Amino acid sequence: MAAPTPIGKAMSDIGTLITTVVRARELAEGADVAVVTSRAAWEKDAEALLAAQKQLRESLATAEAELRAAAVAAYDGEHKAIAPGVGIREITEYSFEAVAALTWAKSTGMCLSLDSKAFRDLCKSASNRPAFVAEMKVVTATIASDLRETQGAVK
Repeated sequence: MAAPTPIGKAMSDIGTLITTVVRARELAEGADVAVVTSRAAWEKDAEALLAAQKQLRESLATAEAELRAAAVAAYDGEHKAIAPGVGIREITEYSFEAVAALTWAKSTGMCLSLDSKAFRDLCKSASNRPAFVAEMKVVTATIASDLRETQGAVK
């Protein structure tokens, strides 16, 4: 019998790895089903508790919004401690038109950042691709979502 060729050995390894992936997927899918089933049963048992939690969270959000609004209304512009545990924080925000800001950024060379996804999409068309961009092929492997049918097919 002839010694296995490197490709034959690699295919044998791939066959073993396919079997490993099939088994790992079966175990993971079983665990997923168990978690979903358990979670659904728990949610059914805890339906009243979950409804109460939702209502209490909504009430809490309303109460906090009302307290914040009252604190801001009570702020005199000087004393930031409105009550124990309730204070005022002043932050500075800036409003501007995006077109004017971009024009300024281009003219000064500051605050410029690249939208990489949009740039890659633009580069897909050779006519739009800048000369400094190199196109290259990257090899990756794909794995069928159901490998059970292929088990044993690799020799």
